[in-house]
Amino acid sequence: MNGPRKGEFEHPDNAYYPMPFWHMNGHLTRQEIEKQLDKAYGESGFGGVAVLPVSSRPSWQNSSVIVSGTTPSFLSEEYFERYKDILEISKAAGKEVIMYDDEDFPSGIAGGQMRELYPEALRKKLDKQEVVVSAGKTARLTLPQGTLMAAVAMDTVSLERIDLTETLKEGVLEWSPKSGVWRVMLFTCVDDGDGVVDFMDPESVDKFIGLTYDKYAEQLSSYFGNVIKRVFIDDVGYVFHAWGWTPKLNEKFKEINGFDPQTYYPALWYDIGPETAAARVAFHNTRAELLGEGFPRKISEWCVAHKLDLTGHPPANYEACPDAHFDIFKFYRHMQQPLMDMIHGYTYGRPGYNLISSASDYYGRNITAAEAYGNFREKFDKTLMYRAIMELFTRGVNRVIPHGMWYSYHPDSVTILPLISAYNPDIAADLRPYNDYVARCSYMLQQGYRATDVAVIYPIKALQGWYPFKEHASMLGDRISPEIDYYRLSDLFTRRIRRDFIFVHPDFLATDDYEVTGGILRRAVPGVEKNPFRVIVMPGGKVMSVETLKKLKTFYDQGGKILATTQLPYLSSEPRRDAEVQALVKEIFGVEPAAVTDSPVNENAQGGRSLFIAHIDEKSLHSAFDRLGVSADVRFPRMGILESGRGELSYLHRKVADTDIYFFANSSDDRVDTPVELRGTMEPTLWNPYTGETQKIKNFEHLNVNGEDYTRIQLTLDPVQSTLIVCKK
Repeated sequence: MNGPRKGEFEHPDNAYYPMPFWHMNGHLTRQEIEKQLDKAYGESGFGGVAVLPVSSRPSWQNSSVIVSGTTPSFLSEEYFERYKDILEISKAAGKEVIMYDDEDFPSGIAGGQMRELYPEALRKKLDKQEVVVSAGKTARLTLPQGTLMAAVAMDTVSLERIDLTETLKEGVLEWSPKSGVWRVMLFTCVDDGDGVVDFMDPESVDKFIGLTYDKYAEQLSSYFGNVIKRVFIDDVGYVFHAWGWTPKLNEKFKEINGFDPQTYYPALWYDIGPETAAARVAFHNTRAELLGEGFPRKISEWCVAHKLDLTGHPPANYEACPDAHFDIFKFYRHMQQPLMDMIHGYTYGRPGYNLISSASDYYGRNITAAEAYGNFREKFDKTLMYRAIMELFTRGVNRVIPHGMWYSYHPDSVTILPLISAYNPDIAADLRPYNDYVARCSYMLQQGYRATDVAVIYPIKALQGWYPFKEHASMLGDRISPEIDYYRLSDLFTRRIRRDFIFVHPDFLATDDYEVTGGILRRAVPGVEKNPFRVIVMPGGKVMSVETLKKLKTFYDQGGKILATTQLPYLSSEPRRDAEVQALVKEIFGVEPAAVTDSPVNENAQGGRSLFIAHIDEKSLHSAFDRLGVSADVRFPRMGILESGRGELSYLHRKVADTDIYFFANSSDDRVDTPVELRGTMEPTLWNPYTGETQKIKNFEHLNVNGEDYTRIQLTLDPVQSTLIVCKK
């Protein structure tokens, strides 16, 4: 890209416009389809629709209300006839249709056919049976229907473990210890009890593809690449199913980790001694690899073969713990347009939104999409519609799929609020200007690459190394150990100290994908923009990879700046390497990993600096960056916390060629009038996303702050207002 063009900004291409979900909750007719699309395209100005067939079921919000399902029935000849009506009308209007891949959510049900036709190919979970037995007694366990993963006895005191697989006879395990008290456990992969495909098994996914995707290709392939350009997958993961498993996991575990997993299975529930954290990391990472290389990869390959892009999300993609998606970076590995799910209300999960855009950054994807507003529980009006979306933009989103339109739009029929359509009188008059605003912002924020000099390590090893399976525990992605602070850190960075950042995956950081030169960390992959990171933040956590720490040590030795928070790591994610972790931490930070108070700044002759702070808040983080001598890319020298208690002042910076693009958003109820300083000597121009107009900023000045050049402008924003500043150097 050569930078944004004013004409394209004023009148963006249709691809940048929001395309809402259209829940097909009723009997489809050509006449009604034409009427509703005319309002959606002509009156509201949407860029297309995501067609979402639904099944008859109780309402989320009122179980006594039954949601009407799509008729004609899903995947029938008559269903495709009506689908073609949608496509022809959209094609004539120059609009797009997003292909939602199933009936309702999650993806992988095939409208109920997976349970009916392929019960062996459905989602599985790990079942544990156990009995405690002492010397002189006999433990007896019967193997349930499923795939045996491990049979293990563990001494309750010494934690010695014995593989009992060979003692199984005709599905029965009998074993007597000679001394002590032992837990005798059977671990079995069993049917999860629902009708969803096994997301971790490519062969099972192929069966799902044959039932759904191939049917769409048979009927609609002439529309692929012109009207249908994207496929949407929904809730691909294990929310409420945190023990998600697959029969081939042991085989994959050995391939990845180099040793058999059987005697390590107790670590998923219990402390097994010094190997506990590494064993849990190995299991959870194996699940992450299987999921990423399962459903998302198979669907992506199908999409590529049919000249389509893949978008969508796992459940709880914004949550603090990856028990539903296992590893957000690895889930999005094969997706052309990673997407985040803004759901359940304004502010819900927003500290995690940066994870998805960071995955896009790593894979070089210039589009990060969002399913926005689903199941918002507060009153939905113009103000909330803008307030929420501008916060998504500051977290890296640049394409929007609102949730959503409903075919039967009467109040009793809309079972997941809000209604985003011309049939909602609270927002009907606002939709066209809103869609123009979103399209202009999306156009600008797809330019170039996200520019920040702060990298925050995604503490996936600490999350995995702590995470135990628990009976009757929450499986919504919110269980983390107290010292794991990255979720709060993310919120403080965006909403309080106002320093943008990108999450970096520790596995990828440890490889040649990243290079260190003179205290700067950059990507080393051809074709991917080399964003220079001047500071690396290590969020709190007890577990880290030795190889990641070695890369951090190289960064520090060459003059890089490292900030660690809350808890330094002292356990290795690799087996039997804890001592190496502890030694590397002491070399980098100059303190023992058990430190519970702030460390002094540790320095070396090359200019490297490191610092550990035991408590994070706005004040301690500002001080930490000052002590490390790392100035901000964007400075707010006089801006404190906003008073209204709702919304925030935040920003996003992107670079393309010799152009810098800054998006500033005031989602609060306060008026903002403050100086802002942009690193570099530049000529700023204001680009108005509401009108498409551009104008030069006359009152700006160049200044030097602590040896660095900045351009100062005065930023004035009314409540719930945003702007774009474009600068050429």
